[in-house]
Amino acid sequence: TLFPYTTLFRSASDRANCGACGRACAAGEFCSAGLCRIVCTPLTMCGSACVDLNTSATSCGACGRVCPTGANASPSCAMGSCGLTCVTGYGNCDGATFTGCEVNLRTSTSHCGACGSACPARANASPICSAGACGYVCNPGYADCNGAAADGCEVDVARSVSNCGACGTVCPPRANASPTCAASACGYVCNAGSGDCDGFTSNGCETSLTTSESHCGACGRTCPAGQACTAGACVALSPPRPIAPLATTTVLSARPLFKWELATGTTGVSLQICRDRGCATVVTEFVVTGTSGRSPVSLSVGRYFWRMRGR
Repeated sequence: TLFPYTTLFRSASDRANCGACGRACAAGEFCSAGLCRIVCTPLTMCGSACVDLNTSATSCGACGRVCPTGANASPSCAMGSCGLTCVTGYGNCDGATFTGCEVNLRTSTSHCGACGSACPARANASPICSAGACGYVCNPGYADCNGAAADGCEVDVARSVSNCGACGTVCPPRANASPTCAASACGYVCNAGSGDCDGFTSNGCETSLTTSESHCGACGRTCPAGQACTAGACVALSPPRPIAPLATTTVLSARPLFKWELATGTTGVSLQICRDRGCATVVTEFVVTGTSGRSPVSLSVGRYFWRMRGR
């Protein structure tokens, strides 16, 4: 009378007759409660599968314990604890699982390429992170002309005469002037005593404001007749004293030689040869340095008058 029960008991654990006579369990399986089951050691049977509770993201530390997902990440399990595996280029820099991998390591200047890798500040520039590598962009009006990252954007191209408006743009020198750069445009400032009275850049500050009788002290300031420009001021000059030829003198040369004595403070004269005593008709006028000078033109036979003013 016990035989049927004995057979049933054996079929509940017998690999050759698991749950029924002749139902054999496959290799690597064992019979438990009449069912063929997989041998999981050292894994754990979760449902009908062997699971590594140390690494399974769907049974992490215990069967059925599913690890949560996060932004820019895939769930992971390590040593039975849930975590995250970040998508390439992202990082979990705050350490919080619920925020996922919240940082883009390719563009973040605070975490460039790796969490905590901050891009350094540079002079006159803004840091940038591109493809996970630090760099910088110069502020308006500045440039990195030496290519050295250590000093950032070291040149003020709005004012540098060596790099005016752009690296390597040198403001050219001008006569009697100093080059300038203002608002990224080249210019020049006349030296003391010189002026740009013709307005041409090519010849710089061509005029001496200390001696020019047409531009005495400033462009366009003309000294009146009988005055000369001395140290930038128009001053009255004593007239030179004529020596030869004097009145009523007959001169045989068509280009006579004139002589005079200079007044104090003068170095030469402006001489006119005229047809009348009042010099209403001027035949020729010339400037001479020193105490004598010959007419630059040949004079025809006739009566002439001459007069001078010191220079």
